[in-house]
Amino acid sequence: MVELLTLRGKCSPLRSKAAHFSGHLPNINTLLAQGEKELVLFVTVGNDAAQHIYQKLGFQIEEEFETNLIKPV
Repeated sequence: MVELLTLRGKCSPLRSKAAHFSGHLPNINTLLAQGEKELVLFVTVGNDAAQHIYQKLGFQIEEEFETNLIKPV
């Protein structure tokens, strides 16, 4: 089992630059051009660095859940 956090946030070009440079998020302008307004991310529980980056960009934790669909490395 893998524990994941679901984080949700609005697609915003202002937020995308820092995360895009670090290679974590897709190009927000592309998502906006496709009509997307929100982005949902999944982060493994315990990956505090990623969680901190996304929360700093305005994403909020929506839920925590377990899944066996992803095998731990």
